[in-house]
Order: sequence, then C-alpha cells, then structure tokens
Amino acid sequence: HGTTNEQGEKDVAGADLDDCSQQRPLSNVGQAQTKEMGAAFKALRIPMGEVHSSPYCRCLDTARNIFGRATKSNSLHFAIHLRTADRGNITAQLRDMLATVPPQGTNTALVSHTANLQEAVGLWPKPEGVAHVFKPRGDGTFSYVGVMQPEAWIVEAKRSPDGGQASPGWFDWLRGR
Repeated sequence: HGTTNEQGEKDVAGADLDDCSQQRPLSNVGQAQTKEMGAAFKALRIPMGEVHSSPYCRCLDTARNIFGRATKSNSLHFAIHLRTADRGNITAQLRDMLATVPPQGTNTALVSHTANLQEAVGLWPKPEGVAHVFKPRGDGTFSYVGVMQPEAWIVEAKRSPDGGQASPGWFDWLRGR
C-alpha cells in the first residue's frame, strides 16, 4: 500500500474493516503518490487483469487510486494481526496467488502489507508504496523479477519514447533496477 500516516496501527484485529476510522489511513502524500502511480500505469498502458487487495482501507484506497478498482481478498489480510495458524494459511494463499499465471496479455496486482510479503518470500517491502514484481512460472512456482520504487513508475511514464506508450523493453528496464 501507499505511504500512510505516521501514527501506529490501532488494534483492529476484531474490528469491522469497513470502518476506516479504526485503521491507519493513507497519508495525504500516500493519496497523491498512488494517484500519480495510477496516472503512470494508464500512460504506460500496462494491461491489468485482476486487482486483489487486502480488506484494509489503506490497501483498497491504494488499489483504487492506481488501478481504478479492487477486489477484497481475505488472502491478503494483515498477517500481523492473525493467530499463528491463520498467518500460515494467509502466507500459503499469498504464495498461491504469486504463482497463478494471469490471463494472456495481462498482469495481476496484489495490494497488501509488509508482513505478508515478509512471511511469504522473505522480503520486507519498504518504503511504503514500493512494488515487488514476481513472474509465475506456470508450474505452481514463481520467480522474483525486481522492485520498483513509487516514483520510478512516474519517471518511466515521462521518459517513454512516444509520450506514454510503454516501450517493448519496459520490463527489461524494470529488471535492471
């Protein structure tokens, strides 16, 4: 998810996640950041298929700002607030999602939390708003491709040779980062 306010998470383990007042929201910087990322994705014409989000408001806001939509997924629930057994189930579900090949010509977006990616693949995604990219192999596994800082999407959109059309090598450019 995008950059949040500096305040710590309120105890929302048993709360109604539709009540955003009980959660740490995106900051004003995070709102602007994710909207700029959304404009960059649109300018780059990156084909998006499914967009899955943690049911937390900051994740849903991030997905909607970047991709224009979000499907709530309990498989992306904030792992830190779960019991050990539930955390293991969430971790397995995230690994399955990372290994799922999207429909031809599309990408799948998952918007979640630092702890989830740490549990699933050993990456601590900081700063907030960073995107880690994985490639499903088609055999139930996946490989790590690389990371994009939030600002990098915006820079890539601005340097695109035809004013917005993603160059054929944009993914190679990502690997080089």
